[in-house]
Parts: sequence; C-alpha cells; structure tokens
Amino acid sequence: MLAVAGLPYAYSIVIKHEGCTYLRRASHEELGLFTWDEATDSFNSIFSEINGLELDPAIIEKLNQASYGHPYIMQLLGYHLIMHINDHVSEKKHHVTDDEAEVAITNAIFTYEQRALKPLL
Repeated sequence: MLAVAGLPYAYSIVIKHEGCTYLRRASHEELGLFTWDEATDSFNSIFSEINGLELDPAIIEKLNQASYGHPYIMQLLGYHLIMHINDHVSEKKHHVTDDEAEVAITNAIFTYEQRALKPLL
C-alpha cells in the first residue's frame, strides 16, 4: 500500500507523465485541512503506536500548530521528527524534547517549501 500526500494542485499534471502509471491506477482522494481535534487525534494515534516513544501534549500541540491541519505538512512533521530521533538517539525509550520538535518543524517546513510551494510558484 502506498499513501501519498501533497499533490493537491499537481495531480492531474503528474499523472500524465509516462513513469507515473501507478498514480493513474490508484484511488485519488482529495483531503481538506484537518480540524484542530482531527490533527491532534492523528498525531496522538500515530505516535502512540511507536513503542518507547513519548510525546507531551505540548509537543503534539506544537506540531499541530505548525501543520495548520495540512495533511502533507503533518506527514512531513512526523517523518522529520522520527528521522531526527533515529539519527541521534540510540536508547529503546525516548521522550521527545522541545528542541527535537523544533528541528522537525524547521526541516518539515523547509521540505514543504522546496517540494510543494517552490514548484507551484
């Protein structure tokens, strides 16, 4: 299974490329912005499934605020947070710090600008 977020405006253009036949065969579901509660529930749900990882509600709130409820930014935030932790933490249990959340936010927003906003502009 493959889930791809972040192609809201370019989908119809992307699927015309010869190498993207898998996207033409896939179901396309347009997502709007998540509400604050939906985004919070999503972050809590996905991070609670990672054994040994703990996040305070304040960290979830910070990630939620940075995402603006945008599914692709939420995906990037989770990705960059986990990648940063995997690269810098060797213990089996870890409590996410404010600094780690800030690094993830900075990296996610930069990635969003480079992969989504810059091509659109």
